[in-house]
Amino acid sequence: MNMRRVVLVLALCLWAGLMAVQGFTGLVRLPVSDKVQHFAEFGVLSLLVVANMSCVTRRRVWAVATMAVACLLSECVQAWLAKGRSFQWGDVVANYLGSATFMFVAWAGEKWAHGYRERVPDAGSDDELDVELDDIVVGVRA
Repeated sequence: MNMRRVVLVLALCLWAGLMAVQGFTGLVRLPVSDKVQHFAEFGVLSLLVVANMSCVTRRRVWAVATMAVACLLSECVQAWLAKGRSFQWGDVVANYLGSATFMFVAWAGEKWAHGYRERVPDAGSDDELDVELDDIVVGVRA
């Protein structure tokens, strides 16, 4: 497993764990609507799922299926296990909307980046990263 994959898997696990702690305990009270929080949390989770499935065949189908189950199942588990929490269809809808929105943005960005690499020669090469600081900061001398 390469380092990028390890980082993505760890990020996914960490984010899912933080979501679980927040969902079961409600330790952090943010000054936003509960629905906005669901939208953002599941949106970020979707980005991480999409990134982790980059090497899977039919990855879009698997990413959508995974998030479809997670968006509904998370609310069910929270209702069953968390004291004082109940199942709310509004939360499920916010989960689905956040997931779908962030997945669309991820795939649109991926499509744009792929098109950019085709239009600009060597756009995806690592050679472009070999830029000196003097090339970036003009006029600043020690």
